[in-house]
Amino acid sequence: MADCESSNMSAFSNQDIVGSRYALEVAFQTMKERCQRLQQRLAKVEDENSNLRLQKRKDDVGVNSRGYEEMEAMQDKIAELERQKQQLAHHVFMVTSENKQLWTRLSQSAKLNQSLGSQLTKISDTLNRHSAVGNLNQSQQAVNMTSSSRDIFRSSVLNQLPKRKESVSSTNNSVDPRTDSLEEISLKLINSFLQEKSELEDQCAQMTELREGGLSPSFSAEHLGFSMSSTNGSAGEDGDLMDPLLVPEVQQLRDTLLTIKQDLLVQQENMKAAVTNLLKLRDGGPKCQTCVEKAKNVQSNALEEAAKISTATTARFESANIAEPESLGDSADEEIKEQLQRIPETSDNGDHSHAAQNVRVCPICGRFYPSSVSFEDFHHHVVNHFEDEDEKNSFLLL
Repeated sequence: MADCESSNMSAFSNQDIVGSRYALEVAFQTMKERCQRLQQRLAKVEDENSNLRLQKRKDDVGVNSRGYEEMEAMQDKIAELERQKQQLAHHVFMVTSENKQLWTRLSQSAKLNQSLGSQLTKISDTLNRHSAVGNLNQSQQAVNMTSSSRDIFRSSVLNQLPKRKESVSSTNNSVDPRTDSLEEISLKLINSFLQEKSELEDQCAQMTELREGGLSPSFSAEHLGFSMSSTNGSAGEDGDLMDPLLVPEVQQLRDTLLTIKQDLLVQQENMKAAVTNLLKLRDGGPKCQTCVEKAKNVQSNALEEAAKISTATTARFESANIAEPESLGDSADEEIKEQLQRIPETSDNGDHSHAAQNVRVCPICGRFYPSSVSFEDFHHHVVNHFEDEDEKNSFLLL
């Protein structure tokens, strides 16, 4: 019994020892884990403290550097404003000097424009007088042609018609004083036109110099070194500033100069046209459509009048006896020569004046003979009219 109890007691004691040891191990493990967690927390706290110290140092340095940078920025801005002020003063001085030059050139252009206006007025008056003289000469020629065509049938002395060659040649060789005076007037006008043309070319050269000096169609404030400031007062991309009140004045000057240039170009074209017309007048008379139509009207009226007179004369010859040609006198011979020497205006443009002088008109039937027909054929045609009339008269006498 005693042995059983002792064995039981030893078993219980061994169990108590194992349980206490296990409890101690659990307690040690718990303490170990708690120490590890505390060590980790301590390490984190130390890291946070070090980070806070570094952040504090950075904040102190940032405050000091920010104030220094702001001071440097203010100094740079002051220096930039000083530079812009000097540049703006220089631009204002440059624009002032250019304005003075522009006003000087404008005054010169105005004087030249006035002189051109007066000279163009003189030229137009001269051309008007010349055209009036030409119209008067044409009307006088038409009247003379009509009066001579009425009297040409009074005489039939056509045996002396071959003498017309000598009279025509002498007439061609003689010099018309009226033609000489027109030539002198034309030469004077041409000289004056050439002088005006040279002066106009000089003015165009001056306008070209003005344009090359900064007054081209692309002229703007940018070519003067300005740029408009922004709305908030800051400088543009190139850092320039400009007073916007100066731009309208410069643009107004540019527009004025461009207008003067256009007027001068128009005057140049008018001068060239006037010179061309004068050269045409000098070479072959008026070539405008109005003058050609007037010449055609005068010619048609003269031909109609001659046809009427020819018809009336033919009827009169058929109804009565015709006197002998020898009884008409020397005055009729002179009238016939003058009528045959007159020049019908058959040219449309006035360039073939010598060809028009050789055109012949039959005084009986009004038929035209060009210069290609010989004078003998024309003379034979006219004489045939009188031979037919003589046969009719002899038949009536019988």
